[in-house]
Amino acid sequence: MPRILITFFLSIQLCMAQNYTDYKPQYTEWVVYYIVDKIEYTSTNTIFYFRYIGPSEMNFLGLKHEYRWCLENVENPEETFYVTDIRNISVNGLLKLQNIGKKHDFLYQPKKGDDVTCEVHFPRLPKHIRKVHFLEGKTAKNAKGHFHALDVELKTFDDSDLGTEYDAIERVILLRNRILDFPKIQECKARM
Repeated sequence: MPRILITFFLSIQLCMAQNYTDYKPQYTEWVVYYIVDKIEYTSTNTIFYFRYIGPSEMNFLGLKHEYRWCLENVENPEETFYVTDIRNISVNGLLKLQNIGKKHDFLYQPKKGDDVTCEVHFPRLPKHIRKVHFLEGKTAKNAKGHFHALDVELKTFDDSDLGTEYDAIERVILLRNRILDFPKIQECKARM
């Protein structure tokens, strides 16, 4: 009986170790209009929660499109993992599309200030990968009009800086404030 209990508790710990969320993703921003809210690690997927509040349209590209999202290993760019699904595309909290499925793309033209969110699903990444580039198109790595996050730190279940849901909410508030202040900053720079 004790051996069964030990096995049971070890399997629970293993499952819990495989499923965790990083509420404080650390990466280099590419453009100020979007963030990665959080990164969820499950036993089969690595999921990037993406949020965009911007002045132009948002085009979700199909799973076979040249500019589909991918995760590129920073240390070995040949090791690239492509998006397997884009789920729960929402605008201002209202679900617009449950998943991209076989659609080639999904175009939404947000109004200024619209809050566009989605979940970008990838396969669970191997443990040896510590940093990735989150790219909207591997061949568009330097394109300003694309949604990238560079040098994204991949954390383990026991990382002391995973944060809490409060940290994710705070990131969203900071993004909204930054978007509101951005036109003012640009206007000041233009006067100088």
